[in-house]
Amino acid sequence: MKWSKSILKHTAKALLVAMTFVTLMSPIVATAQTPTRLAPDVARKMVIDRLGGGIVQKIEYAYDDTKPQYKGEALIKGKKIVFELNANDSTWAKWDVGNSNDWDEIAPVLPSIKTMDQAAASVIQKSGNPGTFIQKIDYLHDSSEPMYQGEAFYTGVKYSFEIDAKTGAFKKFDVSRGDETFVEKYWNVAPSGGAPVTTPPTTTQPPATNDKPITEPAPTTPSTPTTPTAPSALRLAPDVARQMVIERLGGGIVQKIEYAYDDTNPHYKGEALIKGKRIVFELNAANSTWSKWDVGNSNDWDEIAPILSSIITMDQAAANVIQKSGNAGTFIQKIDYLHDSSEPIYQGEAFYIGVKYSFEIYAKTGEFKKFDISRGDETFVEKYANVAPSRSGLSGSGGATPAGVKETRLSGDNRYKTAVAISKQRLAKADVVLLANGISQIDALTAAPYAQMHKAPLLLTGGKILEGEVKAEIGRLGATKVILIGGTGSIDPSIDQALRSSGLIVERVQGSNRYQTSAVLASKLGSKPERVFLVNGISAVDALGIGPYAAQNGIPVLLTNGNDLDDEVENMLASVRSITVIGGEGSVKNALVDQLRAKGIAVERIFGSNRYQTSVSIAKTYYKNADVALFATGEVLADGLTGTGLAADLGAPLLLVKGGVSAELSAYLKTQSILQVFILGGTGSVPAALVQALIAASK
Repeated sequence: MKWSKSILKHTAKALLVAMTFVTLMSPIVATAQTPTRLAPDVARKMVIDRLGGGIVQKIEYAYDDTKPQYKGEALIKGKKIVFELNANDSTWAKWDVGNSNDWDEIAPVLPSIKTMDQAAASVIQKSGNPGTFIQKIDYLHDSSEPMYQGEAFYTGVKYSFEIDAKTGAFKKFDVSRGDETFVEKYWNVAPSGGAPVTTPPTTTQPPATNDKPITEPAPTTPSTPTTPTAPSALRLAPDVARQMVIERLGGGIVQKIEYAYDDTNPHYKGEALIKGKRIVFELNAANSTWSKWDVGNSNDWDEIAPILSSIITMDQAAANVIQKSGNAGTFIQKIDYLHDSSEPIYQGEAFYIGVKYSFEIYAKTGEFKKFDISRGDETFVEKYANVAPSRSGLSGSGGATPAGVKETRLSGDNRYKTAVAISKQRLAKADVVLLANGISQIDALTAAPYAQMHKAPLLLTGGKILEGEVKAEIGRLGATKVILIGGTGSIDPSIDQALRSSGLIVERVQGSNRYQTSAVLASKLGSKPERVFLVNGISAVDALGIGPYAAQNGIPVLLTNGNDLDDEVENMLASVRSITVIGGEGSVKNALVDQLRAKGIAVERIFGSNRYQTSVSIAKTYYKNADVALFATGEVLADGLTGTGLAADLGAPLLLVKGGVSAELSAYLKTQSILQVFILGGTGSVPAALVQALIAASK
């Protein structure tokens, strides 16, 4: 049939987008009742500093809500210490000294082995999750084969490891899922080498598969986060299945539909009705064929029909669930319509990696009656990884467009309201909000990876008084913390005080100039970077195009004046093995590139003839299978800047436009299968005629 090829193509493309959603928005979690805890690497350093050298032989984070602590043993010549360190207030609960230890045996080997911090960093790198928490690590001494062993956690995942202390190679790296220890106990402890954690990270990634020693260089080519490998062919998306039922029925309503997983016979099953017909159906999800279509004559259509026009559709209800979950890749596993003329309800279950959502929605108002979250459920990984998420989760308030491409314009009367509109589209809840100056946005240009780490929206202010709509959005999100980007010249202390007076925690991130601010933001991403993007900080619009990819992958963006590097920026390059320069020689001089290469750093350049073509070059490099695209004007920074997080969530390119559709942009769009476009800003920034031209080019 005519629709089969299109449906399967779009479903396959939808899955490709879903596979980039590993770094998506966090599900709603409970607010912490305890303060931010001491990071593991800081605790290890405190032990060594107090001991005056030596070695930590074992350290373990022992969780107790009233008395969280690190406990373990350390030694130096003549002393063996049994210690306990309070993780809340950094005070010593125990420091017992003994004289019996094996220091004389260990000391000769120490110069030839990796440090405990290096071993911990290696575990974090191998896990593929920068927020992985090293819960315990022990040094087991054997002069010929010394070893580090221990356990680490990320949301829903436990890693058990053994590392050869001399070579840094892994002897063991076991992964078990369904362990929610991190969420329950450790989420407010900063990960090793990282900044304090304010919201529990929730996205899990499969561990890396390489067994390279710590000292070997990491790959310099970009990597894309992966989802579990599907055991069989790509499966039909839920909203496509619902539409197929309605089309075959000739109208009516789907009363219930559920994805029933079977590795050899995956299918959607449920019931639908129209006047005179009640259908019990089964639809094969692997090949889109009907395995059951049983027709009965008894149904309650006459009762349901009068209110159908006054209730939201099942697709709208599904989209509400996806939006409220905060994860665009959430999969609607089952949804039922329960009819009551005064209180009709949609209810069902949905999954994301490690999370299960149980919901009830008032069908007349679209409001949630129930939205329960349970963790440790790996059903998505086990059963649904190869089913595309509901495409209705991407749709918005756009008009009809050619070729079935959905258009959503996110805009307000000004840049501040546009930022709020983007935040509302993207997030149902956020514990942290980033706030930047909306007139001079240069400080926030490199903040995208930092914002993404916090799953936080970027909102704007005029800098003197907090705008009412911005304050309201912070309240809607339920945020508990606001991070100000830039100094008091960018955001006045009066805004800081107003936020604190509202009961919010306020933090300010700044450097003495834009270059140092970019370095400070980079340093807050956690472990020392091995790869960075470098852009011109004077004409900094090139940073917009790379922002989504940098945010999605946690890669710092640093600024240069084009000729040389600020000292703070240069210091950030100490661990860097690979730099991607964004922009041509006019933005970052070849002489500077040569200087970087002379330091042993691999340098590549992505550029175009202007800012618009540079954004296309970025898209061609990193977004080869896009079915969603975001467009913003290249004349001002604000709209594209605040849309970076949305693009990162969707794994989609952010393309800069002006006037018409260039040949390079048209050629790129024609190689993709665009199903959804987001327009950032009003018609004064991106005119309606230009939008239609962009969509036409996407056919």
